[in-house]
Amino acid sequence: VADQISAAIPLLMISASYDLATVGMLAMVHRVLGLPVALMSSSISQLVFQRVSNNAGDQRENIRKFLGLIMVGLTLVILPFALIIHYFGEDLFALVFGEVWRDAGRYASIMVLASSFTFVVSPLSVVFFMKKNIRLGTSWQFMRLVTIFLVMSYASQHDFEFFLYAFVLHQLVVYSIYLGLIFYGSRRNRIS
Repeated sequence: VADQISAAIPLLMISASYDLATVGMLAMVHRVLGLPVALMSSSISQLVFQRVSNNAGDQRENIRKFLGLIMVGLTLVILPFALIIHYFGEDLFALVFGEVWRDAGRYASIMVLASSFTFVVSPLSVVFFMKKNIRLGTSWQFMRLVTIFLVMSYASQHDFEFFLYAFVLHQLVVYSIYLGLIFYGSRRNRIS
């Protein structure tokens, strides 16, 4: 529930603070940037869960190495997409969706770093299904909920690009903490 509310807060803040065209463009950006996650995240998470649950207990070092390899692999997969969107997002959106979507491409070029980092880290979060990590994962979700509300409340009082940069910075910080907690949690054992 906290995860869904955290995901909705930026859109709610944008809807309350900016014009309808901006809301529509951001919705398009979310769809485009969310495509790699939608296509791959579930199957990768299942693979990670299977490996973590099979090795829980006595092979904790192997779990950390495996998570590191998955993270590197996902980074290599998302990197070309991220670089293309970052450097050519405006032109690509204008070419594919029409000139009126050029601003959405600019927004995507800003947001792609956060989306890419989320793509790399999220599949590893199955570590929080380990019995000793459930509270750790729940605490992170609550922290994310509180901080996204505070950051987006402040950022929505500024222009839209400031809002986007604040969102990206928040996501990078919060998901860096998440990644640290994932590796910390991978040292524990027993899947619930």
